[in-house]
Amino acid sequence: MDFTSLKNSLKDKLGNILDISDEKKKKIKKISVIFAGVFAAIYLAFLLILPNIIDLNKFTPMISKEVEKMSGFKFGAENLKLGTTLKFGVKLKADKISLNYKDDTPLFNLTKPEIEINLPTILIGHINLDNIKADTADAYLVFTKDKKYTVMEYVDNILKAAAPQEPKKEENKKAEFNFPIEIRNINVKANKIALHL
Repeated sequence: MDFTSLKNSLKDKLGNILDISDEKKKKIKKISVIFAGVFAAIYLAFLLILPNIIDLNKFTPMISKEVEKMSGFKFGAENLKLGTTLKFGVKLKADKISLNYKDDTPLFNLTKPEIEINLPTILIGHINLDNIKADTADAYLVFTKDKKYTVMEYVDNILKAAAPQEPKKEENKKAEFNFPIEIRNINVKANKIALHL
């Protein structure tokens, strides 16, 4: 079967569906141009306006509280800035990002980091960190008296908190939003990486 016979058989089966009048073609063209224009305006606003409007330094205390509540670690960021990427992603830049234990002993420090997050993948339940770049990356691991790394206590607490629990039966309980998130595709690049034991 060649292309012309396939075209003719489809035309016979579909009939007038393939025949579009000039009026309908003009309407489709107008709708397409309007849709493309709106999409282009939203995309340009995302690329150019969004980074200048949002000041992430205002959100650092809130982020720190959530990280501490979830993991027990203290989060700190100096001069946090937002940028955008061409594939609907955001780029987080800072002078320094740190993660400390409860007693302010450092666990992890990044100097001049750039972290790219792909936003469309969040809609399907995945956090895709495209790139993590930093001038220096320092990790500090401390032993406890039981000859375990201190960080493992925190990891155990995080895993226990993330484990599914049986729902409590309450009559007036509000529905909670449980959004499964997986972290994927992490590329880390640093000029200097140090591990302190």
